[in-house]
Amino acid sequence: MRTFIHLLYLVISLFILTNCSIEQHIHFNKDFSGTVNYKIDVSTMNLLSNLDSTQEKTSWRNDSLFNFDTEMARLGQIPGISDLEFIDDSLNDIISFSYNFDNLDALNSSLANSNLTSAKDIGGTVFKKKGKTLTYVVNDIETTDTSGDVLSMMEYYKYKLILSFENEIKKVDNMDAHVSDDKHSLFIETNFADLYRKNVILGMNIKLD
Repeated sequence: MRTFIHLLYLVISLFILTNCSIEQHIHFNKDFSGTVNYKIDVSTMNLLSNLDSTQEKTSWRNDSLFNFDTEMARLGQIPGISDLEFIDDSLNDIISFSYNFDNLDALNSSLANSNLTSAKDIGGTVFKKKGKTLTYVVNDIETTDTSGDVLSMMEYYKYKLILSFENEIKKVDNMDAHVSDDKHSLFIETNFADLYRKNVILGMNIKLD
């Protein structure tokens, strides 16, 4: 799960001592092109901003902590990445960021070069395909501080992974994954403390129709 320690650092830097949730949704077409979408709950940050009357509210798009313009410029240079879009729906306490990928190589490269999540620590490969099986490779989270206070804080940082497919899901070897009734998507919902403790596992093999 080492890939997701980058998400953890992002969350801690943005919402220290506050609640936060990140939803990562990756959709795969039959040819394994697809779309990546992140949704981030900014309700707490909006509340804190409203309480500080001296702080001028700026767009999340160019915020010094998020800076999605820089993120989009970086990912837009990767071959096979297109249609990058940022949506600031902060009135409803949600910001989202999405892009399309042409194939698994483009997807893995985007994850390796994104500030939202990085696969550099596992050689730039997150998704591997062999036959009709898609393998999601996630290494363990590593942290230098495993004190009770840190782990308690990590419990407030919620994370939801959604993987959806044009093909039907035949089998998943992860007991933490919940497959939809129509067999075209699955999700894992957890927090970063449980990921660190290995109470929840993200890696899996997914057999498709």
